[in-house]
Amino acid sequence: MLDAEAGIDSILRALLKRAIIHCSRYSREQIADELTGRLHRKISPATLDAWTAETKKPWHLPADAVPVLCEILQDDGLQRQLLSPRLRDHLALGESISRSEVLLEKALTQFKQVKKAKR
Repeated sequence: MLDAEAGIDSILRALLKRAIIHCSRYSREQIADELTGRLHRKISPATLDAWTAETKKPWHLPADAVPVLCEILQDDGLQRQLLSPRLRDHLALGESISRSEVLLEKALTQFKQVKKAKR
């Protein structure tokens, strides 16, 4: 996570900018087109730029665009940042449980293979 001292607006701008830069699936123009289609209102590349520019303080990322952007960009950083610390902890716990299950399944499979080989 970025430093919360920077302010949520600056954090969201930086996260969105980074996600757009790292998006290999779509250009900025294609992202804007996808948003236009899914949000049913015109979103231009210039609007995306305004949402990411520190100098465009009056322009804020609309809440209804956040889940759509996360899906298009395949990056949940914006949504995660908007969660309360308690919900972020719960999400992290849930994700760690899934990873633990995978590790336990692998260990059980290896154990069964070793046990079978000893017979």
